[in-house]
Amino acid sequence: MYEVRHDKVAVLASLIVLRSGGMARRLQASLPGLSIPATVIEELYKAADPVLKGIELTGRIIRELKGLCQGVHLITIRQERHIPRLLQEAGLGDRRGVL
Repeated sequence: MYEVRHDKVAVLASLIVLRSGGMARRLQASLPGLSIPATVIEELYKAADPVLKGIELTGRIIRELKGLCQGVHLITIRQERHIPRLLQEAGLGDRRGVL
């Protein structure tokens, strides 16, 4: 994304909200081009609550992407109920009802 941030190209990042280390490994094995760092997979395996850890990791990535892209496409895979918490983790506050 650093390569296009000065061009007038809109970038939308797609993020899968991971629920476990096993989910991360399966997705990486089955989706060509998907790259999940080994450190992220290990964090999920070691977490007392892997779902919460996945929300925290996604929130952190969104914060790091701020200013590099124009939006984020969240792929929650049956975790829609966690979106308010995810937005809080991302530093976006409570956005319920905001389109």
